[in-house]
Amino acid sequence: MSALGSPKVEKRRRKTIEQVLHPPLLARPLSRDILTIGLLLGMLVVLLPAAKIDVTGLVSGEVSEFQYVFRSVLGPMASVYLLMGLGFLLCLRAGAIDLSIWALSALGGFIAATLINAGMNPVVAIISGSIAGAGIGLAQGLLTTFARLPSPVITLTVAVLIVIAMNAFSHEREIPLKSDVFDTWHMTVQIDHLPEDDDQAEGPKVPVRIEHAQPLYITRMFVVIVIYSVVLGAMMLGEMISPGWALGYRRLLLVLAMSVSGALSASAGALWLIDHGSSPLATRPVDNMLPVAAAIVSGGLFLGGRGRSLLSGVLLPGALLVTTLWQMSVWNFQRWGYAFQTLVLVAMTLVAYWAGAKHSAGARMGSRRLFIGACMCIAGIVVFGSSASADVAKATTLELIGIAVWLIGAMGAVLPVRFSRISEK
Repeated sequence: MSALGSPKVEKRRRKTIEQVLHPPLLARPLSRDILTIGLLLGMLVVLLPAAKIDVTGLVSGEVSEFQYVFRSVLGPMASVYLLMGLGFLLCLRAGAIDLSIWALSALGGFIAATLINAGMNPVVAIISGSIAGAGIGLAQGLLTTFARLPSPVITLTVAVLIVIAMNAFSHEREIPLKSDVFDTWHMTVQIDHLPEDDDQAEGPKVPVRIEHAQPLYITRMFVVIVIYSVVLGAMMLGEMISPGWALGYRRLLLVLAMSVSGALSASAGALWLIDHGSSPLATRPVDNMLPVAAAIVSGGLFLGGRGRSLLSGVLLPGALLVTTLWQMSVWNFQRWGYAFQTLVLVAMTLVAYWAGAKHSAGARMGSRRLFIGACMCIAGIVVFGSSASADVAKATTLELIGIAVWLIGAMGAVLPVRFSRISEK
C-alpha cells in the first residue's frame, strides 16, 4: 500500500522476443551438451558415407583423392556459409534472429565488385563491403534494442529493401570482374621433383624444387578460416574476462552481435568474388538455409551455461558439413530444390532441442520422459539421415522408420508438458 492507502500499480513491460529466445545461464548444462554433441556425431557417422570417399585411395596417397576430400569434406566447413552461419549464431546467442544475412552477403559482394571494377585495391574493396555490412547490422541492432522492434521484422524489412534497391540499380543478374583481378592471390606449394634421366647429366640426381600454384578456392578458404578463428578467439577472450557473457540480455551485446553478423555476412559475399569472379545480385530476401540450419544444429538456441557460446561456435563447422550433406543427399524433392529437406532438418532439430530444454528446465511432470523423448527425436533424425547412403528401396524404409521414431519421441515429449499444464490449471 502507498502512503495514500491505494495499491501500487506497477506497469510490467512485456518481454521482447530477444529476451524470450536468449539461452539461459544453466548451472547444469550437461544434458543439453550430450544431446547436441550426440546429434552432431550421429549425423556425421551416417552422412559421411554419402560423400563417397575412397578410403583405399586416401590411404595409398592418391593426389586426386586428397583433392576430392579437400573439396567435398573440408570445403563446406570453410565455405563462405561458415561466416554467415557464425553471424547468425552470434545473434541467436543474444536472442536475436537475423534474416538479413543473405541480402547483406549479396550487398557486400556488390559493393566490393563495384569498387574493384572502379580501380580500387581488392583488399580495400572487400573491407569496404564488410564495413557497409557492419554499419547496417549496427542500425538493425539499435532499432531492435532501443526501439524494441522484433529483430526478425527489422532484419527481414532491411533485406527486402536491399533486394529492391539492388535490382533497381542494375538489371543484370551479376557483376563480373576482370579475369586477372585475383591472379596474384594464388597460394603456392613448393615440391621437390627428381629430374628424369634425360634431363640431367651423369652423377647423383639433384632434386629440383618446383612451385605449384593452388586454386583460388584454397585462398578463399584460408581467409574464411582466419576470420572465423579471430571471432572465436574474441569469444574465448570474452569468456575468460566474464564467464557467461553471451547469455544475459544486455543491450550493447545484442547491438554488437547484430553488427558483427552484418560484417561477417557482407564479408562472405565479398570473399565469394575470389574464386567465382563475379557477384550475383540478390533476387530474394531469404536464400539458402544452410547457415541457419548449421547454427541451430550446433546448439545456437539450445546450449546454455558458461562457455557454451564458444562450444556452439566450435561445433559450427561440423554442423555446416552435416547440414550440407543432408541438403544434398536426404529426401531430395526436385520441385522445391534444396529448401524443403533443409527446413525439415531445422524443424526436427528444434523439436528435439525443445524437449531437451524442457527437461533441463526441470519440468514438474515427466522430466525423464522428456529426456527420452528428446533422445528418440535425435535417433529419428539420425535414422532418417542414414537413408543418404542407401539404395532407393532401403532409403524409403529408413526415411519412414526415422519419421516414425521422431514422431514417437515428439509425442512423448509433448504429452507430459501438456498434462503438466492441465494439472496446474
